[in-house]
Amino acid sequence: MSGGSLVQWAVSATATTQYGAGAGESWNASNATGASVITECQDDGRAWASQEKNTVDTLTLKYATPVVPNSITVYESYNPGYVTSVSVSGGGQNAVVYTGVPAAKTPCPTTLVIPVSSVKFKVDTVAVTVDQTKLENWAEIDAVRLSGTP
Repeated sequence: MSGGSLVQWAVSATATTQYGAGAGESWNASNATGASVITECQDDGRAWASQEKNTVDTLTLKYATPVVPNSITVYESYNPGYVTSVSVSGGGQNAVVYTGVPAAKTPCPTTLVIPVSSVKFKVDTVAVTVDQTKLENWAEIDAVRLSGTP
């Protein structure tokens, strides 16, 4: 913790679909937990990828300590630029903190840093939606970092 802000990585994850069926398998949702490990732009089984390459899918991540968020960082490791929505939830409340339009040719790998100032409740869940319908290839997410005040 620094300056009252706690920086944390997801401890568990689920997804609407995933390429790897079981925990620990390549491209499974659980691969998006913990710190970012992928440093190069590459199709890498250590990231999460949806089951199909031309769909809209959501990766939902859980964090150990609920916080009032001040930023969310999405580590996109392959075909970045297709995150279209990020929402947070906790204590029965939820809010959308980011909406975007798919952007081809986003530098890879990349970090999508989302400042959050509108959410005043504690959150322990972040949901990241990717729209690959125009990409027709897999967009992969390595990790999602949540920062905020406990």
